[in-house]
Amino acid sequence: MKRLVVLGIVAVLFARSASGQETKKPLTPDALKAEIEALMPAKLAWREIQWKTCLLEAFTESRAKKKPVFLWVVGQGEGLGRL
Repeated sequence: MKRLVVLGIVAVLFARSASGQETKKPLTPDALKAEIEALMPAKLAWREIQWKTCLLEAFTESRAKKKPVFLWVVGQGEGLGRL
């Protein structure tokens, strides 16, 4: 049984070296950030919204602009509708 495990590991290592894959060097924080940003969509509408964390500020701005308030409660808020 041990012999099969050793042969399996050797086969995997050999296949990897034969395919030409090299281990990547660790990325610097700046390089990693650039790689992540390249994968993200350029513009999303919800990211352009100036979200408020203070409900009173949201209501004040809502009245001034005559627009509704979207309230999102997560966690320990009382009920988000019927369960």
